[in-house]
Amino acid sequence: LFTRACAREVARLSDSARQSLASDPQDALDRYQRAARLQPEEPSYQLGQAVALDALERGPDAAKVLASLAAQVKDRPALAAEVAVARADVALHLEDVEGSRAFLQAALALDPGPELTRTAQVKLAALETPSRRAPIEAYFRAPQEELRLLLLDRALLASPQDPWLRYLLGRRLHQVGAPALAGEQLQRALSDTTLPEAIRREATRLKIEDAYLAGDCGAVRHEVGALPDYGAAFRAAASEWQARCDFEQTAYRGPLVPRQAFR
Repeated sequence: LFTRACAREVARLSDSARQSLASDPQDALDRYQRAARLQPEEPSYQLGQAVALDALERGPDAAKVLASLAAQVKDRPALAAEVAVARADVALHLEDVEGSRAFLQAALALDPGPELTRTAQVKLAALETPSRRAPIEAYFRAPQEELRLLLLDRALLASPQDPWLRYLLGRRLHQVGAPALAGEQLQRALSDTTLPEAIRREATRLKIEDAYLAGDCGAVRHEVGALPDYGAAFRAAASEWQARCDFEQTAYRGPLVPRQAFR
């Protein structure tokens, strides 16, 4: 009992490190290092160290931490993919665009889960053109919501047809509770057929949810009726929003429109 690291102490260090990462990366680094000493077998603390080092503009040191971690988790595909994405971020900050691309492609080759797949695809798209790089980096790194929205909006003024930027803006508007605006951006993103399936699936899922949250049950029914073949599980989840509309129509003679739909 006395030789085991205190789980509460490690959890406290990890939580406080995440909270201070944006405002005080040196403090976050110190806390992640302390947590890693207490639980050296936990890879998330080494990942945290690398992020903090990168925030401190100590890219080479961050790259060394991640290279060592990659060797440790090479037989664990999900973790290996997460480390590869982190290595791509560090490489990009060191102006190694080709190295960043290689790490992202390696992460995708490991067939990670849907969320990490989308993250890697978006970051690869950022490498295709300079107009995407700053707003997409801000999307993942900026601590202020307003800054993320502003940079995406400015980037779209320069590249109004860019489906990746439209998707990210729609997703961010969804997350801040603006479903009508989010649905508009997601629809414009989906009008471009070049987006990969993982991104199109997520944009479609969000668009159906946003239509419901905006009180537009007609759009919900239309979207569910026109769903691509994304599998039975996806259709079942999407159909739940239509079922809610049907219930509200029967029970209340109309949708229970959230207040923000009228704003």
